[in-house]
Amino acid sequence: MKRIRDASPPRQFVPGGSGNPAAAAQTQRLIDDMAAVDTSLEEPCVRDFQRRATMPNPAVEAAGAQLVLCWCADNGLFDPFRLAAKAYDACAHDPDVNRFRGEGVELEFELEHITPENLEFFIRVLPHCPQIKGIELPVPSTPGQAERLADALAHNQGLNRLELYASDEAPPDSGTLDQLFSHPTRRVKSLSELSIYLTHEPGGDAAWMPALCNALSTHLHAKSVWLTLPSWSAERLRLLGDAIRANPSLSSLTLCGPIADSATLKDVLADALRNQACKLTTLAFPGATFDAECVNEVIMAIRANGSLVSLDLGNTPLSVPQREAIDGLLQRNREAAKHAFLANLERV
Repeated sequence: MKRIRDASPPRQFVPGGSGNPAAAAQTQRLIDDMAAVDTSLEEPCVRDFQRRATMPNPAVEAAGAQLVLCWCADNGLFDPFRLAAKAYDACAHDPDVNRFRGEGVELEFELEHITPENLEFFIRVLPHCPQIKGIELPVPSTPGQAERLADALAHNQGLNRLELYASDEAPPDSGTLDQLFSHPTRRVKSLSELSIYLTHEPGGDAAWMPALCNALSTHLHAKSVWLTLPSWSAERLRLLGDAIRANPSLSSLTLCGPIADSATLKDVLADALRNQACKLTTLAFPGATFDAECVNEVIMAIRANGSLVSLDLGNTPLSVPQREAIDGLLQRNREAAKHAFLANLERV
């Protein structure tokens, strides 16, 4: 979770502490549920939360707020975690602070580095906690757990940023990935950012890549996608090309990992960029190297594309004419985007 500091005075939030008898009774039940957990070795902020259900203001006590949330997760305290999340969100959206005028601090409730041991807890929490705006989760260890996580993600419509990472020590099998990426529900509100890190080839023979590409238009629908795979075969690249065409809201795409077939990538890129429905503004291939023919084909495709404003071809050596051509075309698109933005402002 991000650690945010602010100069505003400390403040504590006590959900249910506004004089509402029903809310007060509910808060007392939560306090009773937490009473059995030993906190003798915990920090004062955790002991205070256990005794009084008071949450440190994350704007000035970010570390304390983080400790409270981690303590709830480590001890499987589902309802107290939701209470703490609501308190955090109350600070992030303080009605007394006008953030449109630059006042206060923008706070997003984000959870980082969730361990495999805590994954089941967050599978349970996610559908009931729209306050969570960003989360980093391990890839599940079994197909059943993967199916439950896919369903939890599909039903959390508050989520903006999601990162899924696979353990290098215990790579998931293909059946688990197939379940994780298979869910029919399309997100009502797309993710702002989706990152998937798979550095080792999964075991088994299930065809998980089609499910991943389909997920980019359903429960993992996102505007910005970062995909790290152990390798990019011709088949995987073609499937990704189909996914780009099926997701016109995709604006940023980053591919990491060895690209086995640059000729197929060239065709996929050219087809995507020439597609009028394609709205990609950013394309990046960190660490990749393309031959001159591929670069020239990409340049021709950008000429027919009006959206791309940023292109990273990794370690590809570019001739002076190639670099000038790419820079000129991207600048053309930036100017067009700027004029369109200003024209929209004038209409408003």
